[in-house]
Amino acid sequence: MKRHQKNSLIANSLILGGIVLGVLLPLACSDRKKLDGSERAIPEQSGEEDTSSRDDSSSSDEDLKEESSDKTTEEDIDSKEDSEEGGLLSCNGSGDITYKFLNEDELTTQEEKKIRDKIKKAMDEAIKRYNCYTSLTHELEVVYNPSVKTADATITGKVRFGAESSMNLATALHELGHTFGVGTSKKWSQLIKDKKYQGNHGNEAFREISGKEDGKLNGDQKHFWPYGLNQAKEYQEEEDLFNHCKIVEAMTKDLR
Repeated sequence: MKRHQKNSLIANSLILGGIVLGVLLPLACSDRKKLDGSERAIPEQSGEEDTSSRDDSSSSDEDLKEESSDKTTEEDIDSKEDSEEGGLLSCNGSGDITYKFLNEDELTTQEEKKIRDKIKKAMDEAIKRYNCYTSLTHELEVVYNPSVKTADATITGKVRFGAESSMNLATALHELGHTFGVGTSKKWSQLIKDKKYQGNHGNEAFREISGKEDGKLNGDQKHFWPYGLNQAKEYQEEEDLFNHCKIVEAMTKDLR
């Protein structure tokens, strides 16, 4: 009986000792780490992909800003187009601008047909305004090219749409401006000095619109503003589109 009690006492002591070691040993190791500086914080895992080692093919901050701007442009302008359909200020012009959609028949999938329809709507509405507001003439060739970042155009009349966000009325009008020499004519750079447009006819049209007697348009090697329709905020109402067309028409006289 005494031997059994002795064995039980020894077992209880071993268990108690094990518990004490289990508590004190981690604390001692922790203190040791703090003393020698070996304890390090574990980075939080957000679940997001680390982009710090990506090459230059990834989007920069400016690309992201542009993408955001494009999205806003598409939504804002589409909304304006829906609410202002047929909202021309007048149709007294004698313009004769036409276009051919060169690869229209190649767009056969459901998604491609959606893209085709957006391009055609944008071009139809843009040309309708140029023809109603000006006396300009041109024969244009339109293509869908997904490798084009947004949209572009040449003075020879070729217009390319790439990003779906560019397939809207304001962008189409902007590109038509390029087909008439805005930023594409060899003479354009001669008309830009200290970021001001120097052409008499273009500035006269701007003064008539703005009411500023000494007003001058701003410009760079490719664009002019205001009324260049370079950004979504430049299109607030139909009058902005009218003014764009009138200024471009006047500029063609400076570019002859």
